[in-house]
Amino acid sequence: MKSRLNKKPKHKELEVEIKILWFKLKIKHSITW
Repeated sequence: MKSRLNKKPKHKELEVEIKILWFKLKIKHSITW
């Protein structure tokens, strides 16, 4: 994790990761509901 932080990932990359996580959560909720 530290090495990754030192590299300073691009903001867009981080946004994509967050969007993917959010999308996965949305899918889980849609299945449970």
